[in-house]
Amino acid sequence: MKRELNIYLLICTILLIQISVQAQSVPGLSDYLAMAASGNPGLKAKYTRFEMAIEKVAQSNGLPDPTLSFGYFVQPIETRVGPQQAKLSLTQMFPWFGTLKANTQRDSLLAQSRYQEFLEAKYQLYYEVKSAYYPIYELHQTIRLHEENIKILENFKQISTVKYKNGIGSMVDVIRVDILLENAQTEIEVLKSQKYPLEVRFNRLLNRDDSDVVYIPGDIKVTPIEEILRDSTVLRNPMLHAYDLQIESSKAERMIAKKQGNPMIGVGVDYVFVGNSESQIQNSGRDAWMPMVSMTLPIYRKKYKSAVREAELKEKALQLEQHNYENTLMSNYELTQYTLETAVEKLASYERQIKNSEMAIKILMASYSNSGKDFEEVLRMQQELLRYQKAQVVAIKDYHIALARLKYLTGNPFP
Repeated sequence: MKRELNIYLLICTILLIQISVQAQSVPGLSDYLAMAASGNPGLKAKYTRFEMAIEKVAQSNGLPDPTLSFGYFVQPIETRVGPQQAKLSLTQMFPWFGTLKANTQRDSLLAQSRYQEFLEAKYQLYYEVKSAYYPIYELHQTIRLHEENIKILENFKQISTVKYKNGIGSMVDVIRVDILLENAQTEIEVLKSQKYPLEVRFNRLLNRDDSDVVYIPGDIKVTPIEEILRDSTVLRNPMLHAYDLQIESSKAERMIAKKQGNPMIGVGVDYVFVGNSESQIQNSGRDAWMPMVSMTLPIYRKKYKSAVREAELKEKALQLEQHNYENTLMSNYELTQYTLETAVEKLASYERQIKNSEMAIKILMASYSNSGKDFEEVLRMQQELLRYQKAQVVAIKDYHIALARLKYLTGNPFP
C-alpha cells in the first residue's frame, strides 16, 4: 500500500511539473511587449538614429584638418645663399574661442533628444501592441460566449421538444430555437474569419511570421488603478522633453553662428629647399624655416547674420511646435480619461444587467416548466443576456486600450 502511494505521489509530482512548465512557456502580454521592443524594425531604426547622433558628438570637437601644400619653382629664385628650388607649407587653423565647445554642446543635446524620440517610439509601439492584443481577446471571448449560448439553446431545444411531445408546448417553440441556433453558428463562422487578419496585424508589430500563434488568456480582469495625474503628462512625456533639448540645441547653434563670424587663427610653418650657391658665403645652400601665423577675414557679414537669424527662427519654430504638441497631448489625455471612466461605468452597469437577466431567465424557465407558455420570452431574455455579455467584453477591451493610451501619453507604459 505504501509503495502504491509513493508511485501515485510521484505521478502527481510529474504532472504538476509538466503543467508548470507549460504555463511558463505560454507568453503573456509583457512577453509580447519585450518581443516587440527587440524585434520591431521601426524601433530599431529609431535607436540606430540615436547611435548616429552619438557618433556625431565625437566629431563635433575635432579641429579642421591641417593643410599641407608643396610648391616647386619652375625657375629657381637666386638668393645670396643659393637658389630656392621648392617650398613645403603646413598650416593648422583654429576656430574662434568657444566654437568647439558650442559644437559639442549642440550635438550632445541633439543626441539626447534622439534618445527621447526613441523612448517615445517605444512607448507608442507598446500602445500599438496592446491595441492589437485586446481586440483578439475580445474576439476569443465573443466566440466563447456564442459557443456557451449554443449549449444553452440546445438545452432549451430539448426542453421544448419534450414539452411539445407531452402536449404542453408548441412546435413553434422548437422552430424558434432552431433559428437562433443557426444564427449563432453563422455568427461564430463570421467571427472566426476575423481572427487571421487581427493576428497578422499583431505579429507584424512583433516582426514575427503571420501564422505565429497568439496566446490569449481565458479572462482579463479590470483592476482599480491609481489616478494618473494630469500634470505628469507634461513631466514624463518623452517628446516634450525632446523638444526642450532641441530648443537648447538651437540656442547652442545660434552661439555657433555668432562665433563663425569671428576670425579663425592659423599657425603653420614653411620649409624652403635651397640649392648650393657658387659663392663661398657662410650657410650657403642651407634650407630655410619660416614660422607663420594666419587669420581669416570674415568680411562678408551678410551670411553670418543670416545664419544667426536662421538659428533664432528655428528656436521659435521649435517652441511653437512644442506648445502645439502639448495642447494636443492635453486634449488627448482628457478624451482618453473620459473613455476610461466611461468604460468603468459601462462595466458596472453591464454587471448589474447580466445578474438581473440571469435571474429573469430562471423565473421564466420555472414558469415555462409549469405552464408551457411564454417560451418566446425565455428566448428573448437569453439573447438579451448574450448582448449584455458581449457588451461587457467590448467594455473590457475599451478599458484596457484606454488605459494603455493614457500610460503612453504620460510616458508611463508599464503598471
